[in-house]
Amino acid sequence: MKFLGNNKLLVLFFAMALAHGFLWLDFSAPVILEQGSFDITALEILKGAGFNYETGYNALTREPGFPIFIAGVYSIFGYLSGMVRVIQIFLFAGLGVLAYALLKKLFSKPAALISSFFLSLCVPVAAYSNEFNREFFMTFMVFLVVYCLYQIRISEEKMRWFVISGLALSFLVMIKIVFSAFVFLVLINFLGEYRKRIFTKRVGLGILLFCLIIGSTYFLYFTRNASFWDRERPIKDFEPEYQVDHSVHYKATFARVLWENKLGNLAGNLLGFYFVPELVKDGQYPDEVAKYDQADYITMFEEQGLGFREIGKILEVESREYIKENPEKYAFACVISFLRLNNPAILGSRLYQLFAGDNQELSKSAIILGFRLIWFVFWGFMIYGVVKNRRNLRKLDWILLMIIYINAIYTLVHTNPRHGTPLYPLYFVLFSLGVYMFLKKKNFLRHSFFRCDSRSSTGQVIKD
Repeated sequence: MKFLGNNKLLVLFFAMALAHGFLWLDFSAPVILEQGSFDITALEILKGAGFNYETGYNALTREPGFPIFIAGVYSIFGYLSGMVRVIQIFLFAGLGVLAYALLKKLFSKPAALISSFFLSLCVPVAAYSNEFNREFFMTFMVFLVVYCLYQIRISEEKMRWFVISGLALSFLVMIKIVFSAFVFLVLINFLGEYRKRIFTKRVGLGILLFCLIIGSTYFLYFTRNASFWDRERPIKDFEPEYQVDHSVHYKATFARVLWENKLGNLAGNLLGFYFVPELVKDGQYPDEVAKYDQADYITMFEEQGLGFREIGKILEVESREYIKENPEKYAFACVISFLRLNNPAILGSRLYQLFAGDNQELSKSAIILGFRLIWFVFWGFMIYGVVKNRRNLRKLDWILLMIIYINAIYTLVHTNPRHGTPLYPLYFVLFSLGVYMFLKKKNFLRHSFFRCDSRSSTGQVIKD
């Protein structure tokens, strides 16, 4: 505990994060809907029945990472879903510690403290830490992967960090398969950074071990899946090829729905749908309208007796043709998807109460616009932090690569606002960096609060 003992402010911010997380805790909250599938699978793992979604149905219907985490918690504390939430709250507090350790090496101790402080106040991530779902755990693992990749450089390419990074990224893929392609960005960045030392024993062997760990994970995961696609009961929702066709077709349907009111949808995603109520049809937002339109379309084929693979082929052909013939609609849908992914999240019934009532138009408008204004200022500091480090972006390369990847993968195909949860800790780090740069420029760091070792250690961390 020497690390924490010598950093009293970090201990304070860690405690603040814990308190913030426990404010959202509902220990006895029921496990319902999608959460139930993770719970059932974790129990099946503990019974030694394999990775099952239903007893006796031995098929890999969901990524195994989060159920494995749940099973680990149950094996220690017993069947208490509330303990999963408690552990996640501690992981939420741990994000601030990781950010502190990282920014202290890359920039300075004041920058690290500012980052830890603001992360302790991150409402969306704190709220999601109380959810019995994979969004928070995925968020923690995304940040851990970024941290481990930086540690390769900070440790001067010590072998263990190549191995740990490979294991962390492999487990992230097992939580959400969408991160499987991120490995290619990692390898490209490795080649760019170590091009002059790629054949040295330390770097070459490290990258080889990293690739072997990732490759073996992918091989076991995909071959295990493939072995059940045809042998087990076919369920369309978990057929990978069908899922891709389904997602692309949804994007095309979403593009068509959005195009019916371009300005309204743009305004709704920039300022809030409260100001464009005509877009909310029968309580359904445009993405829900597109979802139900697509569901009705697929049902039509099912009633004709077509199998899901046949339906998938139809969806693939029609969606690709639609996007090819209407590139401007697809591009607009991507812009809206980016805005949806990066809109400020308002989570929890306590915050929803702010918008209750029928005669509060002025106060509702003020609250919504206030949230948006704060969010725009937040983005301003983020961009400022990046711009101020434009001459040495290698300090931010892994953070920026992960941000770009998550935004690209969800913007181009299909997105839901909760998919943006892993971005928040990364955004808060950039925001904190912007605040640090601003305070440094205005000489506010001379205040006694910041009187600590502010010397950057990047001379040893970033090497040409």
